[in-house]
Amino acid sequence: MDPSVAAKRWASFGVTEPHGGSDVAQIKARAREDGDDFVLDGSKVFSTNASTPLHGMTTVVAVTDPDNGPKGLSTFAVAGRHAGILDRQAQPQDWLAHRAIV
Repeated sequence: MDPSVAAKRWASFGVTEPHGGSDVAQIKARAREDGDDFVLDGSKVFSTNASTPLHGMTTVVAVTDPDNGPKGLSTFAVAGRHAGILDRQAQPQDWLAHRAIV
């Protein structure tokens, strides 16, 4: 069983963006198909659980079909820590008992 499914790893949630906040109608991050994969391009902030030692996956909301409005959004599960997901200057924050990376 995958460690994320077995609750041995936590997922972070990447929806909030620097200019639109958590308003999904303002999401600018894009995802484009590249063979059997997708390439994600954009910025996210306040990714809850990303700084924990148990972090194992990031869910990212991105635009896949800009002409389809809200139905053009997709959510991607990105396993592990891939280059570019966390800002090198990210600082763990402990706000209201939640852990986040800003």
